[in-house]
Amino acid sequence: MIKLISLSFLFGMISQAFAQPVYPIKEKTPFPPLRIALGFSPDLNYRSLISNSNNPFSEYIINLRNEREIPRIGYSTQLYLALDITKKTSIEFGLGYKDMGFTYENMTVSKPNIAYIASLIDHFYYYSIPIALRQTWGNKKWQFTYHLGLSTNIFRVQKTNIIAINPNIADTTIINIDGRSTYKDILLIPSLGLGTTYNINSKSQICFEPTLRYSISSITQNTPINGYLYNVGLNLSYKWKLN
Repeated sequence: MIKLISLSFLFGMISQAFAQPVYPIKEKTPFPPLRIALGFSPDLNYRSLISNSNNPFSEYIINLRNEREIPRIGYSTQLYLALDITKKTSIEFGLGYKDMGFTYENMTVSKPNIAYIASLIDHFYYYSIPIALRQTWGNKKWQFTYHLGLSTNIFRVQKTNIIAINPNIADTTIINIDGRSTYKDILLIPSLGLGTTYNINSKSQICFEPTLRYSISSITQNTPINGYLYNVGLNLSYKWKLN
């Protein structure tokens, strides 16, 4: 009798165990698509000058420099990550490097026993920390894209190349100017780009995007004239999907 009761109790426990509900394994939420990208942009660089006062001399200097200064070619590079929020919207952030500036023509350069006319090519080098919001739409291969961005740019150094216009004067001088007392350490530069993206395959894509960058903060400090750097470039980037 005791054996029968024990067997019945054991059978009941086994039946109860098999009758327990089976809960589904909770699936992990997939991480949004993440891309790493390398970008390069040949840029046409220039600047705008604005007087801080009604001083006639400042206006004279601005007019003189506007007559003598012209745009020059520079570049922008950056390495960044792009995180997809939706199928059409992504956020980009990364690190970059910029060469901005302009050229001053027909400047008289005086050296011992010689004076000559030269072009002064000014380079302003910055480390940049960009962030941008991007929208993309279109079919699977070709897509249209645009971005709105803002970069924090950290001043590195200013260099001036002095190149003689007279071919008989073989002189190229590079002047390195730290410029900490004149040029601001930080520049804020918004950017706007509109272009197209080509999807090579499911993992990689190339983006062609004409881009405008215009500084909203002056390059100079404690001066009667403010200077604002800007450029227009063709941003070329290669993106690789990480997940």
